[in-house]
Amino acid sequence: MAMLWLVSFFSCIGAFLFGYDLGLIAGALPLIRDDLNVSEVVEELIVSMAKLGAVVGTLIGATVMKLHGRRPALIWDVVFFLVGPFLMVVYPSGVALLVVGRFVIGLGIGVSAGVSPAYLGEISPNAYRGRIVGLYEFMLCFGMLSAALVNGLIDTYVDSRTSWRLMVGLPMVPALFMGIFVWWIPESPRWLVSQGRLDEALRVMHKVHTSSTLPQGEHSSTAQVEAELLDLWSSVEKERSEQIDSNIEMNSMEGTLENDALPLLPDGSNDKSSAGNSTKRMASISPSYFSIFTDVYKLGFSDERRAYFVVLAIAFFNQACASTAIINYAPTVLEEKKGIESLAQASFAASATGVAKLLGAIVSISLVDRLGRKPLLVLGSIASSASLLLLSVGDALSSVPLMVTSMGVFIFFFSLSWGAIFWIILSEVFSMKNKSGAVAACTAALFLFGSAADALFLTIRSAIGFGSFIVYAFVSLSGGVFVYFCLPETKGKSLKEVQQSLRIS
Repeated sequence: MAMLWLVSFFSCIGAFLFGYDLGLIAGALPLIRDDLNVSEVVEELIVSMAKLGAVVGTLIGATVMKLHGRRPALIWDVVFFLVGPFLMVVYPSGVALLVVGRFVIGLGIGVSAGVSPAYLGEISPNAYRGRIVGLYEFMLCFGMLSAALVNGLIDTYVDSRTSWRLMVGLPMVPALFMGIFVWWIPESPRWLVSQGRLDEALRVMHKVHTSSTLPQGEHSSTAQVEAELLDLWSSVEKERSEQIDSNIEMNSMEGTLENDALPLLPDGSNDKSSAGNSTKRMASISPSYFSIFTDVYKLGFSDERRAYFVVLAIAFFNQACASTAIINYAPTVLEEKKGIESLAQASFAASATGVAKLLGAIVSISLVDRLGRKPLLVLGSIASSASLLLLSVGDALSSVPLMVTSMGVFIFFFSLSWGAIFWIILSEVFSMKNKSGAVAACTAALFLFGSAADALFLTIRSAIGFGSFIVYAFVSLSGGVFVYFCLPETKGKSLKEVQQSLRIS
């Protein structure tokens, strides 16, 4: 499994950059405020603009993922993560390009969030899927912690109000690293099967599962790999057949479908009676760059609409409890309190949330395939709600130690549960025919909810003070109640079984 983990690591560098941006803006924001003399409203705009960009980025990622594959979408991810920081660094004064740069970084975040978990879920064996997809959250947390520590060091040793430009420019280094290695990772086997490229899918699965290359001209692998490929092919063919029937019904396509050469079946044959008709008829239906919007619309009326609305609700509870807003504004909030003498001190104190998030992701990876998704989500909701109530007490008393501790506990349990498991659930519950649209819509919703939470955090806190954390605690607890009644357990099940459990007949 060494190859599986290596491929997963390189495909998750985008998650590291996502997390790095979370930690980065938290430390850079006070410096930007002092250097450019921006108002509280502009601060909220700078923070929330990345989330708005991520909404658009999810649609771009889903479209490229559907038409050209997962790896080309990851290449676009690299482009956005290089251009965004460059725009933020190059402009000497004002906030115009700073805001634009934040939006472009958001495009990269959106592409990464939509494509990477889907890719990880499709390349992983069933028994390892939870842990492999959980790596996305781990890398996100590692990036966030790295940014917090780097920000603290820059604050300490770089004596300049414009040191924030160094902070926002550094992410170009890991983006270049990702740009080198993204050409090495293989395409998703599931996407290759959907294109009729079964030989390539077999080679990818063999390499990922066994850490060895299938000899040229060889068409057989281990029994486990061949069994998973056959199951994958069967699932994709069924989805194709259903999608063709739907397209024929809706678009009156009778008489336009051609009868050309058929793709190979897993055994190397091309038996026309078993699956060829549906495969070639599907090949004649060419999706456009705007078909993602049609896919999203149709999803609300499909037999997977239950899964769609469940994941949308999980996305809402994930962000409405201010999970990322607390991280983004932690140094700003702590800097106001007595006992914090400098921004560097506030940044180092806030880095406790990065440590907690990383530890939570590590624990989640070790538990998610043993305890399951649902128990961890419910436990996380209860613990997160309790820690947010404790944070409200710390805020009311202006106790920095109590606030830092409660922030750390909240982020630990959120990362252990909602932070990691959202991406796992998203990668599991949708079939190939709906995955692009579903991933785009649900990830866009996550960032839209997050953008609203970021944009309103300082305003709400100014209006009701420590009471804001009591509101967030109620939201967090409500999420646990929703999961308990509405989400079936997916642990240890094949993707086909998971999708069937949420399908409406």
